[in-house]
Amino acid sequence: MRNCSDQKPRLERPSDLRPPARECTSRLAGGIALPLAPHHSPFYVAPPLALTRGCNGSHPTVSDHWSACEARHSANQRPANRLIIGLWRVAFGVATERQVGDIEHFGLWESPCGLAFFEPMLAGDEEFYLDLYRGGDFHRRLSAPGLCRAEFSRVAELVRPGEKVLDVGCGEGGLARYLPHATYVGLDLHFPPVTDGPDVRNETVPEHAASHAEQYDAVCAFHVIEHVADPLGFGRDLMQCTRRGGRLYIAVPAWGSAMTDLPNFVLNAPPHHLSWWNERALRALTDQLGLVVEEIEPTPFSSHDSIIYWMGHCAPKLTGDRYFRAHWVWYGALAWSWLVGRACNAMFRVPVSAGPSGLLLIAGKR
Repeated sequence: MRNCSDQKPRLERPSDLRPPARECTSRLAGGIALPLAPHHSPFYVAPPLALTRGCNGSHPTVSDHWSACEARHSANQRPANRLIIGLWRVAFGVATERQVGDIEHFGLWESPCGLAFFEPMLAGDEEFYLDLYRGGDFHRRLSAPGLCRAEFSRVAELVRPGEKVLDVGCGEGGLARYLPHATYVGLDLHFPPVTDGPDVRNETVPEHAASHAEQYDAVCAFHVIEHVADPLGFGRDLMQCTRRGGRLYIAVPAWGSAMTDLPNFVLNAPPHHLSWWNERALRALTDQLGLVVEEIEPTPFSSHDSIIYWMGHCAPKLTGDRYFRAHWVWYGALAWSWLVGRACNAMFRVPVSAGPSGLLLIAGKR
């Protein structure tokens, strides 16, 4: 049980996180603090989405280990699925009605351990990602020859010759180019294996873990865990594949970065991103999994995501208490950030002084 002062939560960056507002209860499920949220704070068209904390009341289950207090909504408030559907269609040309059309509303919740997540945690299916890759040009950006990603270089420094590496959510296996000295296996359901390419398999992590328990010296999941509905279960599957003495490498977008500075940035919402991570959330995850944290390192922006830096840098500062809102000022702010950010991205490099794009967790299995 934790007691909290009666104050309105204001969240602008991870260092600003404070104890939840009002009297609240912090429950534990297997050692993980369960996220809390106050009444009347859902993801609506009106009022706008706020990241909320602290409540009294019951909790809807997100998974067996990550859950939140249930907000009590008045019957006359309009759901926000129209906002999400419209943003996806206009920004990326992706139709999401099939997946989110029946959802009354989304909530954005914050756990005392630092994890923020959407409820319901509805992950995109294969059709959603195929549409997104086609419409958003992500395939070309993420598989471009010579693409330099900080997490790839860092793993290559730590993996020793002859070690076995599993890359979960690997795309076309770009990490393999950095590991000619190791045995590489990639898992991805959305990219077909290539005959003359790296060993990429269309298997889920649970399927692979069942037949390859403790077979890998290094298990990587780069920008994957924020897409899954059960982060703790996903982490356990990664652990099952890792031998004792091996390492897990988990990369996430940083919560408190240019991505969360962008108003109405639907790429950071369901059914794409289901959770937002900071260092405290990563440490809470490793505590629950029984891992030893070796490093949590900031990762810089690179060529594939530098436009997000410039968009966040140029965007009017509307986010902090709110992140999504059906209002012309917010629509205009997003359009402005896209136009000006795109021009800046074409002319300038991301400055050395820029904040991180993401975080890389390096943890050992005992």
